[in-house]
Amino acid sequence: MGYKRKQTKLTNIARIYLHSIVSEKYYSSITHNPRLSSFIYSVEIAFQSLDAPLRQIINNDFFYQAYPGWWKLIYTRSNYQRLKLQAVNKFLEVFHEI
Repeated sequence: MGYKRKQTKLTNIARIYLHSIVSEKYYSSITHNPRLSSFIYSVEIAFQSLDAPLRQIINNDFFYQAYPGWWKLIYTRSNYQRLKLQAVNKFLEVFHEI
């Protein structure tokens, strides 16, 4: 699977996860849907499996996208791109193993 496709997949996972969390607060749908509960568990385990810098990239680029360019004071462009590739690959690898 190509990198762009992996990013799209992770974007969709994040969107579904966040929607599910919000819905759960209002409707308690997780307790009634084992597949949804399993999905949320998989996302959280995959996220927790990452080292802190990779977790920050996944969080800021896919889950809470309110900070465009957040990385510019921390990383060079090439270092950021390398870490982002690593973060996406590791997250999806763990997510699919669960």
